[in-house]
Amino acid sequence: MINTIKSNGDRIEAKLSLYLFKDDGVYIMYCPALDLSGYGNTKKESRESFECVLSGYLEYCVENNTLRNDLTRHGWTLDGAVESPSVKQMLRSNKTLGDIIYGKDYVKLSETVDIPAIV
Repeated sequence: MINTIKSNGDRIEAKLSLYLFKDDGVYIMYCPALDLSGYGNTKKESRESFECVLSGYLEYCVENNTLRNDLTRHGWTLDGAVESPSVKQMLRSNKTLGDIIYGKDYVKLSETVDIPAIV
């Protein structure tokens, strides 16, 4: 599934797929399109941790002007329409996603986030 992206001037609204699973008693929330994760003792803590990681990632990329390059490295299409890679595309190069899908009990969630405009 390709994530939906809408532009709002200096921000882009992105619908990201997140995978929530438990590993060694810890909840992990993983976003394969950005290869970011958060964790905690509860589902709520893992979501809060993920939000902090995502915020720090975006802040770093904006400060260092690396967001475009990083998204491209993760398989995003940025020419014309901005699209994240499909699950099928990510499975070819993302071992972590394969381990989750084929080896864990998980819940797939969809989260809409605002990221800085890059086009």
